[in-house]
Amino acid sequence: SSLIHAQVVLHVFLEHSVTTEVKMPAPQSNEVQKLQKQVEELKTMQGEMKQLIDTRTKLQSQLNENEMVEKEFAQLSDEDEVYKLTGPALLKQDLDEAKANVDKRLEFIRKELKRADTRVQDHEQKMASKQQAVMDLQSKLQKQQQPSEDE
Repeated sequence: SSLIHAQVVLHVFLEHSVTTEVKMPAPQSNEVQKLQKQVEELKTMQGEMKQLIDTRTKLQSQLNENEMVEKEFAQLSDEDEVYKLTGPALLKQDLDEAKANVDKRLEFIRKELKRADTRVQDHEQKMASKQQAVMDLQSKLQKQQQPSEDE
């Protein structure tokens, strides 16, 4: 569910990417420069979010594969033989050793998955904050460009 949420957030950010079409005077104001910098930072953060989600997706796939192997091992008897693919060759492997290897891999993948989830959540918060900063600057610039009612 965290992956789906992160993908939706990324999609929303990418679909509604902040664009600035501000009529600028010849010398750029400090606010316009700040806005351009904030927009560039947000775009960079969007790329980073995509990488984080890709990493998390790969980990989830690895977890699913290893859980399937674990289930297959549970159905084997002690007399069954297990082979490990090493390069182009299949080598016989002890069942207990194979189960231990899969258990270690599952433990490692689950830890990495938790870490990836945390990184995605943290990045979502940072992106939301950056997007708010961009919107605030845009609003400020738009207000500055509107002629006042006194004129």
